[in-house]
Amino acid sequence: MEWLLLGVSTCGCGGGDVRPAAPAAHSQPTAAVPSASAPVTPQPSNSAPTPSKPTISLTARPKATSDASLEIRFPVSEQLVPLRKASGYRVRLTLRGAAKNTLVWLQLDRNRPRSVAPTRLIALSSLVDADTELERGPHQLASWLTDSDGVSYAPRADSSLPPFAAVRFHIGRRDAQEAPTPQLRLLQPRGTVNGELAAKSVFVDWLAWLAKSRANVSRVELTVTGPGGPVTEAVDPRSAYRLGGLQSGDYRVAARLLDTQGTALPGVADERTVTVNLDAPVDDQ
Repeated sequence: MEWLLLGVSTCGCGGGDVRPAAPAAHSQPTAAVPSASAPVTPQPSNSAPTPSKPTISLTARPKATSDASLEIRFPVSEQLVPLRKASGYRVRLTLRGAAKNTLVWLQLDRNRPRSVAPTRLIALSSLVDADTELERGPHQLASWLTDSDGVSYAPRADSSLPPFAAVRFHIGRRDAQEAPTPQLRLLQPRGTVNGELAAKSVFVDWLAWLAKSRANVSRVELTVTGPGGPVTEAVDPRSAYRLGGLQSGDYRVAARLLDTQGTALPGVADERTVTVNLDAPVDDQ
């Protein structure tokens, strides 16, 4: 800004004696009064706040391979079980070549998985949760093996039968058969995680099978939302993944299969919600 400076001069005009001007009275200097300035209003920032970095981590834990083979002998694929006989129907498994301390799991539809003895016949009604009944229509049985960490085994490349099995059957009626489609089922985590020690041993594990379809699966996309999240990663399907950085709260874990182009296979996904309570009392016995 340019400032304009104004100068002032004096002169005597006209005739007559010019009387000397009386001396100017000397005034005491006055202190400068500071000018009041308007309060400064902070201007809003145009930049969005930087989101906090997720603290949830996914660490690969390669699945152990197994020479074991697991089959669901009964029911057979697409078998029709009469409704009046469904409750007493017996499931039969065949397990070969399993190592000691290997656990066998069996799950009907979305009911809670059960640890079973493969040498025994298992009543279909024992695989149903409380307050749930065997209904008419299609049903899915899945069975798999886990190691001491509860992580499922991966099949050997030269194995003709994998260490897991799945079969679809029907109760009461057989609906129109659909073309085989890939399937994905989350095995872990599940339930409630109590205590800091348990929270350090939480895995994300899944069971995937192609059901004789021609889908070419390349990766599994995992998304974990909750305290310290979200985090999304495309991971190797031959590994399970340890969840790190968990805090107390609810977590939603979602998984879906990706093809070689990174595109999600339609409808081939699963999710579940688990609760972490770090401050929960833990029984040491």
